[in-house]
Amino acid sequence: PNQSILMSWSKYILFFASGFLGIESLVDASNDRGASSLLLSTLRQTYQPPHEFRYTTPEQREAFARDGYVVIRGLLDSKSAQALAQAGHDDCLLDEGTGPFNSSSNQNRTGLASRVALTHPAFQEVALFSDIPKVAAELMHLDPHTQTLRLIHDFFLSSNVLDKAPKCSWHVDAHGLWPESYETPSQTSQATGHDQDGVNAWVALSDMPLEHEGSMALSRASHRVPWRYDAYESIARGNGRDNGGETWDETVRRMALGKSMVHDAQKGTRIRLCSMDVTAPDLNQQLEDEIVILDLKAGDVVFCTRNLFHRTLDVLEAGRQHVLQGGGPPALNRYTIRYTPGTAILPTGYCYLEWSLVMHPEMAGWTLDEAVEGIDKNQQQQRPYWFPQVWPASPSRQRLQDLLPHVQQAKMKSEEVQKKLFAEVAERKRKSKE
Repeated sequence: PNQSILMSWSKYILFFASGFLGIESLVDASNDRGASSLLLSTLRQTYQPPHEFRYTTPEQREAFARDGYVVIRGLLDSKSAQALAQAGHDDCLLDEGTGPFNSSSNQNRTGLASRVALTHPAFQEVALFSDIPKVAAELMHLDPHTQTLRLIHDFFLSSNVLDKAPKCSWHVDAHGLWPESYETPSQTSQATGHDQDGVNAWVALSDMPLEHEGSMALSRASHRVPWRYDAYESIARGNGRDNGGETWDETVRRMALGKSMVHDAQKGTRIRLCSMDVTAPDLNQQLEDEIVILDLKAGDVVFCTRNLFHRTLDVLEAGRQHVLQGGGPPALNRYTIRYTPGTAILPTGYCYLEWSLVMHPEMAGWTLDEAVEGIDKNQQQQRPYWFPQVWPASPSRQRLQDLLPHVQQAKMKSEEVQKKLFAEVAERKRKSKE
């Protein structure tokens, strides 16, 4: 049946053949939209589950499907983990060209730097060329003949153990750190019969023993509970919220209203995304009842499905003292890598933090495959490599190199847009108080 489909859709033979041969996909995107959207709609007919698994065991795949996560110990050796943490501190947090979430502003060099795999070689090797994306593809049971896996987002995070500000409660990531339409996952997973919502590979770059906490807490199997959509809605992350797009003015109005709902705890601020304990305490407790606190060493990797609820843990006092006695920055380091199938759809709502959409707003609603393959008719050249393919083929190093000037342009434009947006939000809030 697959062969007959390929013969009748000769336009897409190169795409399927490229997956089979393990080379970069060659989507015909001359009409902007079409090729990958059609692939998504016909995935139920073309999909064949993989028969060979080289990087995962049956037990690991079963645990991922059942619980929504699996921990693979020592996937990154401790020496590489230490080197990556050092690169994060020395290069990323001190480099203003890193990304829109760069928040490093103190001598301890703690903060968050996003999209580091697009700009820094050490992170590229781990996110794009290591075994980590191969594990992610196997956990999702992707079909190597008809599907691709792409990097959709990543960031290096260094948490200051002396920081006692309120932590984010139970949540799933919003567009800022996972720029994918909320409608995509259910379509893809339903079509294939496997959880293909996307994988967050959470790489521990510091030891985070159970008795010290400070790592990440998961709510077991929360991606499958029947009330999960109510939980999404309680943190302003409801499925379909981005339907039809959101204009600039609607974004300003929503952000201004959202800020008025901030919960003040210990004089800290938490936006609605991080306040389920306030907005939906009953649902928050149900998630808490299935809490799993991870016991991690540097080099361990936690693979979570995209819609698994998680939250940040405070470091206990014993953990603070342990880190402070180490002599380095008073920080716990981790690197989170987000992968999705190439048929994942970029959000149609206004997304000022996503570089690809800041530079190319016409790509809202496109699939990742469409966003990076084919020819940009306006520029008469191949589209920038915003979402590198990591499986079944490895990324093109030349295209990664060619992307660098686009990243610098996008960063500057994103910062300009953010300043304008926040200024208008502040002005709207001021007027609402008059």
